[in-house]
Amino acid sequence: MPHKWQVYETADRLLAAGDRVSLRNVIAGLRGGGSNRDVGPLLREWKVERSYRPALASKDLPERFQRGLAKAAAELWAVAQGEAARLLEEERVRLAAELCAADEILHEALARFDVAEAEAARLRVLLARSEGRASIETGGSPPEDRERSGIVLDGAHAF
Repeated sequence: MPHKWQVYETADRLLAAGDRVSLRNVIAGLRGGGSNRDVGPLLREWKVERSYRPALASKDLPERFQRGLAKAAAELWAVAQGEAARLLEEERVRLAAELCAADEILHEALARFDVAEAEAARLRVLLARSEGRASIETGGSPPEDRERSGIVLDGAHAF
């Protein structure tokens, strides 16, 4: 496993020679080599400390052409950022509308549930009254006795 100073020295040597400072080049430049896992984190630290950003190799291009390429790249990057921002905003608006629609559906479902619960409670009361009358008319036990014996009036189950 290479030491931090070895990775830094190799990366500095590559940079001074005008070569690309990449994981592959650094590992190849180390005497004992190294693995991606060992060298990668150290090289990442080196790149952060040195603010290293690989540049387009343009040694053989005329200066005027290099400036034109740099300007075109900057314009392309600005257009790409604008397009990305536009797409992001469209997605945000779409998701906000989707969330609003989901909230409406949820509120409607909850309102229907409240109505159904109220109706079920009303029907339980009617059932209890009707069973009470039927019991009294036939001489059976009143509803309170049936509840104690395990009969459930909400219709869920009876023992």
